[in-house]
Amino acid sequence: MDAEEYRRKARYFLAIAHQLTRPEDRAAMVEMAALWMQRAEEAEQRERIVRQRETEVRQREKEPEGGGRS
Repeated sequence: MDAEEYRRKARYFLAIAHQLTRPEDRAAMVEMAALWMQRAEEAEQRERIVRQRETEVRQREKEPEGGGRS
């Protein structure tokens, strides 16, 4: 799953929370939403790391043989 899918799940649980009347049920749904938002943040962090590593690999591939040192 990517970050946006996790956010969709969080919105789903918040929508359910708005429909419930018992405070403890609402709290449980809000907690579930918070969990999915945390997962979204973790997924974004992983995606950033992957993009950074891909950029580093591309930059290394562009370097001349021997790293440009004489």
